[in-house]
Amino acid sequence: MGVFLRSPPCVLVLVCTYDYAYLIGAEGVGDLVQNAFLRAFDGATTFDHAEACEAVVQKRKARKWLARIAEISYVTATGDNQRYAY
Repeated sequence: MGVFLRSPPCVLVLVCTYDYAYLIGAEGVGDLVQNAFLRAFDGATTFDHAEACEAVVQKRKARKWLARIAEISYVTATGDNQRYAY
């Protein structure tokens, strides 16, 4: 869980800006990042930190986990699940 708590929010801001800024604007991205971190903090026990792997891999897993939480937050807030239809 230490990797999650030390994960810099600027990485998530960059990911959300790239993925969502054209849809929700800069202010919306800030709200999305804040919401993602609140949800991540509430669900921190679900992050699989016990797997034995290198620190670089743990950081990558934490970033992906946060990005996925942001994606779910966006879809929940906007109902825009067509963007993710496969």
